[in-house]
Amino acid sequence: MREAIHRVAGLGGFLGRKGDGEPGTQTLWLGLQRLDDIAAMWLVMFYVRHKSPCPAGMILGKDQGRAGGLPL
Repeated sequence: MREAIHRVAGLGGFLGRKGDGEPGTQTLWLGLQRLDDIAAMWLVMFYVRHKSPCPAGMILGKDQGRAGGLPL
């Protein structure tokens, strides 16, 4: 669990140096947002590569309160 938290925090800017301590909530939140962007892009590339339509209900960005979504 600690390794997963540190990896997500790394996406949010956590450096993980010896004296840094544990990542905080803001760093984790930024890392989770970044991970969400990476997962969304992976889905887009997967469906583009396989030339299949995105399944119903997978409108990217709809539930996160973020601007828009990606039409597929």
